[in-house]
Amino acid sequence: MTIKLRLILTALFVAQAARAETVTWIIHDAPPQYILEGPLAGQGYKDQQLSFLIAHLPQFQHRVIQGSVGRVWHEIAQRDGICTLGMLPNKEREDAAVLAERPVLVPGFRLAVAADRADKLAPFLDKQGEVDLEQLAGSHRLSGAYVAGRVHARAIEDFIALPDRAVPLQQIVSPRQIYSLVQTGRLDFTFGGPHEIRYFQRTLDGNPTFSALPIKGVPRLVKTYLSCSKKPVGQAVIAAFDAMMRDQARWAAFLAPLENWMDGVDFTAALAAKPDR
Repeated sequence: MTIKLRLILTALFVAQAARAETVTWIIHDAPPQYILEGPLAGQGYKDQQLSFLIAHLPQFQHRVIQGSVGRVWHEIAQRDGICTLGMLPNKEREDAAVLAERPVLVPGFRLAVAADRADKLAPFLDKQGEVDLEQLAGSHRLSGAYVAGRVHARAIEDFIALPDRAVPLQQIVSPRQIYSLVQTGRLDFTFGGPHEIRYFQRTLDGNPTFSALPIKGVPRLVKTYLSCSKKPVGQAVIAAFDAMMRDQARWAAFLAPLENWMDGVDFTAALAAKPDR
C-alpha cells in the first residue's frame, strides 16, 4: 500500500468516525450484572455483554459512564443515544424507551434471608413453600429493604406500595449495604435474583450463607431487554442489535457471560428465547 493510499484511507476512516453517532451506556452498581469495584471489577455479566456490543457495533461511537438507575431513566427520557442493558419493563419505561425484540431471560426475584435466620420466615410460607407477601405485609416483627430505583416483579411492587403495610421497608441505593445489613441481622430480608444472592455470598466478609426463598406470584424467569432512547440514534442501535441477534451464534455469544450465574436448565431456556416484540 502506497503512502498516498494509506493517507486517503486514514482520512476516510477519521471522517467516518467523526460522522458516527455516539451511544452513551450508563452502568450502575448492581453485581453480578455490573461489578464496579473489588477483585472482580469489570467481570460482571453485563460488563462482558457491553464489551461484546461495543466490539460488534463499530458503526457507533461508544462511551460508558456510571450513574444511578434513576439517572438512567431520566437520561433516556430526555436525550437521544442513551442505552441500557437488561431492562425489566414497566409502563413508564416503555413509554420512554425502544426495546429490543428478543428478551434476555434472567432468574426472577427471590426473598433473600440469612440462612441461620430463615426460620423467621416460616410463618409466611404457603403450602408450596413460597413466601406469601400478603401475609408478610402484616408482620411487625420483621424488617426489610430494597434497592432504590429498581423495578421488581409486580407482586413485589404491589407489596412495596401497600399503604397499610406493617412490616417496615428501607429504600437503599447500595445492594452491598443491604446484604451486609441482612448478614448482620440488622435487616431480616431483601429482594434479589439468585445470581445476585450467590454473588454476595462469595464476596462479603465472613462468607455468609443466604437462603433464596421463592415468592408467591413471582416467576422463576423474567424477561429483560436492551433498551435505548425512543429517538433516532436509540432506534438505530436497537435496529442494529435486533438484526445481529437474529443469528443464533451471535445470540449465544452475547448470552455466554450469563452461564456462570444461572442454573443449566435456566440458561438453556434463555438461549431458546424468541423475539416477542
